[in-house]
Amino acid sequence: MASRYSFMAVLFVVVTIRFFFSFQQDVYSYPLYYNKIVVIRKNDATQMVIVQFFEGLSEGEDEAPSKKAPKRDSLPPFVYSPKERLFNLTPPFKPVNMKEVYLPHSTVPRNAMTVRSHWNSGSEQFINYMNKQFIPFQAQHTNDSNPIIYVKRGTTGIAGQMRGVCDVLLLSIIHQRPFKMYASSLQSYLFAFPIANVTYPVTLANDSDNEHIVQNYNKKNHPRVDTWIEFTINNATPGVNAPGDFNTLYPGSTAVISLHSFLRPLLANRANHNRVARLFGMSVNQRPQGVWYRACMQSLFQPTEYLRRYLQPYLKLFARHPVLGIHIRSGDSTKWKDASFHLTPDVITREFDHIDAVLRNLTAPLIFLSSDSDTYKQLILDRYGKIVFTVSGLDLKHVGKSSTQSGLLRAAMELHLIGQCDYLLLTPVSGFGDCGKRLNRKKPTVWYFQPLPSPSPSVK
Repeated sequence: MASRYSFMAVLFVVVTIRFFFSFQQDVYSYPLYYNKIVVIRKNDATQMVIVQFFEGLSEGEDEAPSKKAPKRDSLPPFVYSPKERLFNLTPPFKPVNMKEVYLPHSTVPRNAMTVRSHWNSGSEQFINYMNKQFIPFQAQHTNDSNPIIYVKRGTTGIAGQMRGVCDVLLLSIIHQRPFKMYASSLQSYLFAFPIANVTYPVTLANDSDNEHIVQNYNKKNHPRVDTWIEFTINNATPGVNAPGDFNTLYPGSTAVISLHSFLRPLLANRANHNRVARLFGMSVNQRPQGVWYRACMQSLFQPTEYLRRYLQPYLKLFARHPVLGIHIRSGDSTKWKDASFHLTPDVITREFDHIDAVLRNLTAPLIFLSSDSDTYKQLILDRYGKIVFTVSGLDLKHVGKSSTQSGLLRAAMELHLIGQCDYLLLTPVSGFGDCGKRLNRKKPTVWYFQPLPSPSPSVK
């Protein structure tokens, strides 16, 4: 009997060891910078997709992507034919009449004092603070002579303007100053700002679309600005990323121009960090950097009825299907400062197995595709065309350089539709995809296109 138990014990150990090594060989873990890791396990002919939560990153943190190349499993393409029409969904485009929306030759909307939404994101404590304290303060002091103003710089696109506006809004909250913005892509007919009279008054040459949605800043247009802060990440700016009391240093109207986010250096100041943490009801040992952009963008850039009318046909698809959003940003990839990553066809096709694995775990899934490249767009359509939908019928423009009402509408729509997806595959160096992710209240599974592994050095 004893020998029988010994034999069974040895057999159990052998089986356990074989199972362990088999599992190790058949499990493919993707890099740890995903908010959630999809693990694919191959067991004979059976494919199992197990969604695990990775808790190593705080929600919304701007961590650098891992450079470790993931292992891949070969899966047959996902096949599914939806019943709905997925093309030509955009209602006929009707441009707004700028003369009806804005005061003559001015950036100021005619309904500037009308608040069409409420602050509704962030912690409950922060929502109460914004709706009961800061927003009423803004309305009461909207004509004070000491606002802090965000001013778009150069060809900064819509995503860069959104981040810059949020940076300056937080600066205004910290120092209890009125907030204004001059961000030509963030038009009041597209976004229902919950704060009254936030548009900084600039005199325009005429009432054309170009003057309203493309015009870059010119200091001559802002005679009432007392101080200009041109922030760069490499220079120390007292009161922002260097010691100094902001209100003492800049007591009058202060315009902030920046090509880069200054959220991290702003909150590296312990006094600023502690105040923001208290506003969110967080411990001073926690990091508010990861929650601010999400809280700001979800409330500040709520769609107006005009924008919702164009979004509605797409939102019906989101209501009936789980959706994987794919954002492909090729643009000026050769000029990106992150030289470790360049988008190529191979980088895109390497994700097909992972996409298939995610789709197989869903019922009647669709893919929402946002891309600035017809070539890369076609790669996705060739493999998944039956389940892919895109924003159609509108101009595709870099809205920071030159745009039209149609192009600006498309950019705003794509941002909000990325914000509706259940899963997201993004270009890691793209601010546009990042802003779409922060607009998303579903806390989607997120992963990123990855650089191709470096070739192994040849052995001579």
